[in-house]
Amino acid sequence: MDIKKVLGKNIRKYRKIAGLTQDELAEKLDISPKHLSNIEVGKKFVTSDLLEKISRILEASPAALFYTSAYKKLDDDQIALIEKNIDEHIKTFSKTLKEKIRDLT
Repeated sequence: MDIKKVLGKNIRKYRKIAGLTQDELAEKLDISPKHLSNIEVGKKFVTSDLLEKISRILEASPAALFYTSAYKKLDDDQIALIEKNIDEHIKTFSKTLKEKIRDLT
């Protein structure tokens, strides 16, 4: 398994779900489109700071960005970690949604 390719594939997937082009996401991340392209094809890796930005902008947990179906069996610790990340993501999403609703009223 090539972790850079797994990450790149997932970034591309979540970028498309968010309805963003590479140029748009690169601008939001303050990196060049070429750099983002290299990340998405697995030629380059990300820093922890860039991973945080990507996760926040795409509203995808870091765990989701590194997810691969190559390993089908999960142990209890992995399941607990996934559940924790889902709970954190839902809490953040809920807070953001509530703030946006408040802004509209």
